[in-house]
Amino acid sequence: MAGHSDIAKLLEDVNASTDDVYAQQLAAAIGELEPEQKMAIIENARNMARLFKEVKPRYIGGKHDKTKK
Repeated sequence: MAGHSDIAKLLEDVNASTDDVYAQQLAAAIGELEPEQKMAIIENARNMARLFKEVKPRYIGGKHDKTKK
């Protein structure tokens, strides 16, 4: 498993070099966190990605209209 400095370097590289808008937004959102926090977010994102491959969620994020049923 990569060390924390390796994870931080990877995130810096992603932020600087990718054309993937999702990777850029993720890197920007976690850019100032501590390495342990970054690792926790990466692990959670991996778990969510695995879950999303199995089950398509009806609600993922953003503004949620609680009046609709």
